[in-house]
Amino acid sequence: MQIIGQISGQLSGIASLASIIEDLTVRCVPIWAAGRESISMIIRIVRMHFRPGESAAFLDIFNASKHLIHQFKGCQQLCLYKEAGFPDVFFTYSVWSSAAHLDAYRNSELFGATWTKTKALFADKAQAWSIEEVETVGVS
Repeated sequence: MQIIGQISGQLSGIASLASIIEDLTVRCVPIWAAGRESISMIIRIVRMHFRPGESAAFLDIFNASKHLIHQFKGCQQLCLYKEAGFPDVFFTYSVWSSAAHLDAYRNSELFGATWTKTKALFADKAQAWSIEEVETVGVS
């Protein structure tokens, strides 16, 4: 039963990620222009599952660091989402000017300090995706 629960949780996370990406494409700035190659913008999505009762501690960490993260060179946008129906599962969605900017942040003291505090609260290992937009349809 535990394995079935884990698989169900993973499938729920994948379905939630797809739903979040679909929802967010409405708000994304298109990176493809007629006759030009893509801009090197990177979108980073991180899924975090916290132990029961640790969400408030995570929100404290996020609220204390969100403006510093957003002010980090190359960070264009930072969003926090909570998975519907799962109060201990959160996603961060950040838009970076380039992979080099994201890497600089991930190698910074700010990231090290924030991530160390955050991952101490996890129920499961975080999942992360770095993605590039290929196409947006329906944005006016």
